[in-house]
Amino acid sequence: LAAGASQVVTVTVQVQSAPAPATGSYYYTLTATSSGNTSRVSSVPLALTVLQTYALTATVSPSYQATDPGQAATFTVSVSNGGNGPDTITLQKAGVNQSWLSFTSGSATVAAGATTNLTVTATSPSWADVGDTVLSVLAVSGGDANVSSMATFTLSLNSHYEFSLTAAGGNVSGGHRNTTYVVSFLLHNLGNQQDTYAVSVT
Repeated sequence: LAAGASQVVTVTVQVQSAPAPATGSYYYTLTATSSGNTSRVSSVPLALTVLQTYALTATVSPSYQATDPGQAATFTVSVSNGGNGPDTITLQKAGVNQSWLSFTSGSATVAAGATTNLTVTATSPSWADVGDTVLSVLAVSGGDANVSSMATFTLSLNSHYEFSLTAAGGNVSGGHRNTTYVVSFLLHNLGNQQDTYAVSVT
C-alpha cells in the first residue's frame, strides 16, 4: 500500500459440511505483518459460531413379527442423531391403530453421531382381524420440531380362538320336581374367527 492508503482485505472462512463441526463458538485470529519491518504486527481476534443442525434416522427391529391377538409384541426403535449437537428426541404414535402402541420410555437425549434404542410394545385387541398390519412411530427432534423420521413395522396376527361363558341369571332356588326351568347363558366370541360351539349340560 502507498503511504497513508488503506485497503479492504477479504478473508473467506469455510465451515466444512461433512463431517460437520460440533455446534459452538470457534475462535481465530487475523494477523497482518509489515514486510518492511516484520516487528510491526497487528492482530484482530474473531469468533465464528457454528449453529446446530438437526437430522434424525429411525428404524425398527424386527421389521416383522407374528403373534396372537391380545398378546404383546415388543419392537426396538433405533434413532440415530445425524446432526452436529445433542438432541432430545421424542417418539410419537403415527399411522393406523395407534391405540395398539405403547412406549416404555418415549424420549431420550442422543449425542451427535450417536444412536439410542427405545422400546415400543404393540398389543392388538383379541378380536383383531387375522393378517398383517403396518404400524408406525415417528421420532421428532426436540431442537427442531420440523425434523422427524418415520419408521414402520409389521405386526402379523394369527388366527385366535377364545370365548367366555357366563350365566345371564342367578342360580335356581326353591325348585320343584316335575317343573321346567329356563336358565340363560351369555356366550361371547372373544377371538378373531367365526366359531361354532358345542354346549352340554352335565
